[in-house]
Amino acid sequence: MRPTRLVMTAFGPYSGTETVDFTKLKERNLFLITGPTGAGKTTIFDAITYALYGSGNGDERKPQNFRSDFAGKDVLTEVELEFRVGAKSYSIYRSPAQLVKKKRGEGYREESEKVCLVCKGESGDPVVYDKIKEAGEEVERILKLNVNQFRQIMMIPQGQFREVISSDTSEREKILRALFDTSKYSKIQEKLKERKKELEASIKSSMDHISEAFKKIGHDGEDGTTSQKMAKVEVEIEEIEKARVGKEKEISELELSISRVSQEIAKGEQVNKILENIEKNSEKLSQLEAKGSEYLEKKEAVSKMEKAIRLQGDERSIVDMLKRAREVEASILKERESLSSLEIQLERKKSELEREAKREGERQEQSKKLLTLKERESDFKELEEREITLKLKAEKHRDSEQREKSLEAKLANYSSEILLLEKELESGENLELEIEKLESKRKSDMEKKQQLLELFEEDKAIKGDIELLKELQSKLSSKSEAVKVLEISLKKEAEEYENLNETLLSEQASYIALSLCKDSPCPVCGSLEHPNPAKPVKSEVSQESLKQKRQYVEKLRQELEVEKGLLGELKVESGKLKATVESKQSSLDSRLHKLGVESGDIYKVKTELRERIKEYTENILSMEASRAEQSRKKTNLKALKIKQAELQEKHRAESELERELSDEIKDLSGKLKVQKSSLEKLLSRPEISFESYKEVLAETECKYEELERSYRLAKESFENMERDRIALASGLEARCGELARLNESAEDRKAEFKEKVSKAGFKDVEDYRKYRASESELDKAIEEVNRYYDSIKELKSLLKRDRESTEGLDIVDIEALRGIEKDLNAKKSEISDARTELLIEKDRYRECLEAVKSRAESIAKEESEYSVVGELAAVANAEKGSINSKNMSFERYVLSSFLEDILLATNARLSGMTDGRFRIARKESLDHRGKAGGLDLEVMDYYTGRKRDISTLSGGEGFKASLSMALGLSDVVRAYAGGIELDTIFIDEGFGTLDSDSLESAIDTLVELQNNGRLVGLISHVDELKERIDAKIEIESGSQGSHIVDFEFEG
Repeated sequence: MRPTRLVMTAFGPYSGTETVDFTKLKERNLFLITGPTGAGKTTIFDAITYALYGSGNGDERKPQNFRSDFAGKDVLTEVELEFRVGAKSYSIYRSPAQLVKKKRGEGYREESEKVCLVCKGESGDPVVYDKIKEAGEEVERILKLNVNQFRQIMMIPQGQFREVISSDTSEREKILRALFDTSKYSKIQEKLKERKKELEASIKSSMDHISEAFKKIGHDGEDGTTSQKMAKVEVEIEEIEKARVGKEKEISELELSISRVSQEIAKGEQVNKILENIEKNSEKLSQLEAKGSEYLEKKEAVSKMEKAIRLQGDERSIVDMLKRAREVEASILKERESLSSLEIQLERKKSELEREAKREGERQEQSKKLLTLKERESDFKELEEREITLKLKAEKHRDSEQREKSLEAKLANYSSEILLLEKELESGENLELEIEKLESKRKSDMEKKQQLLELFEEDKAIKGDIELLKELQSKLSSKSEAVKVLEISLKKEAEEYENLNETLLSEQASYIALSLCKDSPCPVCGSLEHPNPAKPVKSEVSQESLKQKRQYVEKLRQELEVEKGLLGELKVESGKLKATVESKQSSLDSRLHKLGVESGDIYKVKTELRERIKEYTENILSMEASRAEQSRKKTNLKALKIKQAELQEKHRAESELERELSDEIKDLSGKLKVQKSSLEKLLSRPEISFESYKEVLAETECKYEELERSYRLAKESFENMERDRIALASGLEARCGELARLNESAEDRKAEFKEKVSKAGFKDVEDYRKYRASESELDKAIEEVNRYYDSIKELKSLLKRDRESTEGLDIVDIEALRGIEKDLNAKKSEISDARTELLIEKDRYRECLEAVKSRAESIAKEESEYSVVGELAAVANAEKGSINSKNMSFERYVLSSFLEDILLATNARLSGMTDGRFRIARKESLDHRGKAGGLDLEVMDYYTGRKRDISTLSGGEGFKASLSMALGLSDVVRAYAGGIELDTIFIDEGFGTLDSDSLESAIDTLVELQNNGRLVGLISHVDELKERIDAKIEIESGSQGSHIVDFEFEG
């Protein structure tokens, strides 16, 4: 990247627009920026970085602080940069978020951050990026650098790289970590360390769970391995299962007995019920037969009720006719009364109509008043509009007064807050020193804790070895017993074999003796004399059985030899392990003694340290939070002062607005008073307004309409009532004729009904009425008679059936049988409870066994993983006792590799600057704690032939080393950033500490850079540089801000 043109407006100390045209350099690649301190030399570098990435050239330079204090209130802060990358040209514009004076009215408006990147697309047309995120991503794509890499490679600010030279290992580690972003290697370390701790915690947790599981079933205090305990639990589960099966068998036998008793109870209850029913039904039958004569009378009454029902239709028609006659007669009376009342009301309505006709003059007066009111409506509307305007002005005036008071209160609050923040900021100045003290204490305790953790792990390993030793000794004892048993068995079997062999030989000798003859040679010894031949012996021993016995004895002898060999190996292994345990224990006790810790107090001390470290950490975090709070308060203080100035401006504007509204209200009130006085006579009311006008208008309209409606209603009411009178008189005449006809027809029907009653067999109408009933009453009577005779028949049938089924049977004692059943159920319940307890116990043992198996499998897997992860974590974190021979963490090892590359590039330049006197190298020696620093630097002085610490370099030597390191670091970072060819580098100050020869060498190095095509920009006050470098930018500062004098060229 090579800048071609930079334009800054209201940026930093520059109040107006300043332009730097880099194309004027032409073939020159080395230029100098000079000017007084604070004039804005470094601001040029800030502007380039801000244009590209939206941030300054250092963490302390924030975009919101770039606005010039010298700039006018209506001038925007903005930067525009044109640059080239290879053959392509680009331009980018940026302005930060800022407050700018409004073009209209008072106050300020907030301008948001803006960006515009213009570059050519593949088609040759310009492509514009005006979104902040998109533009930032495109800049990184074009330059192939993020903002941090850009600062590292192209911008060398004041004193930053002296830190790389002079800082200690930890500080240098932080710098290199930021430059090369090696956090991923640190994360790998932490991940391995965390996983190691997770595995350790998980294995311990699994072991605790196994102990807890055995504790639940009472096996926590027993000796033996987990496998042995599991085998014992399985045996106990089998025993519980056998006991449960026995209980199941007992329950089955009891259930069979209970079933038999239940069947006897059910059968007995059935027999008892039938016998009881026979007794009850016999009694019922006797009662029913006693009512025979009564139900004969009821049967005859049913017959007469049936005849009476057939006559009821004729009786109802006579009743209905008489009822209709009474209704017509009542209607006639009512209509006569209505006609009389209607004639009276008609006279009253006629009087009302005549009275309403006389009010014609009043109606005409109201009509005239209504017309006048409608004509003056526009005057009242104008009055209302003026009153509304006055009201709105008054409300605005009140709102303005309230806002003014509110602004005054806010200004008072801001003043209080500003004073309070300034006092609080004064009280937090000693935080840094306190944090450093606590960090030192925490670091010391963490180192001691780490040592204790290592010793704690060794103690655990020793305890594991002791357990293993106990197992070996147990195996040794068992093996000794097995050898003794084998020796006894072998001795016994060998003796038996010898006896069998002797018996077989005796039998064979007896067979030979039988074949001996006098003067014949013995087939065994060849003697011709046989003074004592063997007596005949008969046994059941065969050659085959003797052979089998011999093979068995030989097998026992071989087994004995194997077991003795194993016994010897166990003795050797046990001895070695015992010596190892004693040696480790002695070493552990010695190291614990050095730390001042007793052997049994490791865990206690470790816990105390952890709590103390936790307390230190919490205090440090609290103080760091306080430090962050202090920073936040500073920002808040600045923001409060800005807001205070804004509120003061708003308060002035509100005061002016309040005065203007007060004048307008006075003028409008006078006009309203004049207008109301001209309208008072029309309304005749104290209050003159459009609302009162509308009320008077509505009252007048209502009164006029009421007069018209009263006349209309009186006329309509009279006419309607006359029509009703005529209709009512006509209807009354028709009703009288109908009544006469109904009375005559009713008398004829009564005579016909008496004749029908006599023919049906009734004495008279009164006799008929005695048996008159409804259909439902008749049905009920018939049903009662039939039910009586059906009940007698049914009871006789039931008695016959029950007597036949219970012939020869007696009452069964149910209570005795229930007592037997109860005893059997109680016994069954007792056995069931015992069975349930056995099932619960079995499930508990089974659950314990499953849990232990699961945890044991988990431990095996995790121990397998731990064997790899634990070793990797120890190596990556340079833990004591690991195979990490360099004793460096993984991240520091990577950083040391980067540092070697940097030193190669550094020494290539430093050698030229110092005439080959100095070479910088990494220290290989251990630090004061015996650990490898990895990043400590030393310098080889070839004048003395000795190495010395880098901090012993003088100011000038240190600058040359720093400059060489900066340029070397720039080369290395550029190489690791993808081999990008960057054409520009800016260096800020540092040349004032060099003597003339050193300055000459430094300039030669920079000239070499520019000869290679790189644009080199320097900031310096050194006169020799001004003389040697012919291209210069002069910056002048004054009371109105700074100004750039464009490139000046000499020679």
